[in-house]
Amino acid sequence: MNTSVLETIQFFLTKTFYVKPQHVKPYTRIHEDLRLNQMEFLEMVVTVENTYQIQLADNELGRCKKINDLALMTERALGRI
Repeated sequence: MNTSVLETIQFFLTKTFYVKPQHVKPYTRIHEDLRLNQMEFLEMVVTVENTYQIQLADNELGRCKKINDLALMTERALGRI
């Protein structure tokens, strides 16, 4: 996987929600570990979509439980995997 997607997500979380970078790992749980609510999660998704000029499938977003899930979904949308 291209680490730039993970770095983009990490940068967003550290700057927007003041999450320490060491707490954002591929298997960090979005809601349980980071304590993001649904609106914060959607803000992160919109940032990823705007950064990479992609549209993520709404029906798949419900399955995003970990940072890695969002990164993989982004990689698929970019055609990298």
